[in-house]
Amino acid sequence: MFDANAAWRVDPLKLKSQGRNSPFLGYELPARVRATIVGGYLAYEGR
Repeated sequence: MFDANAAWRVDPLKLKSQGRNSPFLGYELPARVRATIVGGYLAYEGR
């Protein structure tokens, strides 16, 4: 599930991955993932 109205800037300190490198660092993205459901179970829930 995603929030189409939650723009955000990619910041390496806020990434969930231990790797802090992304081709999108500094970009402002137009939407944000709020939750991922896999097989009927909540696999990820963001802020």
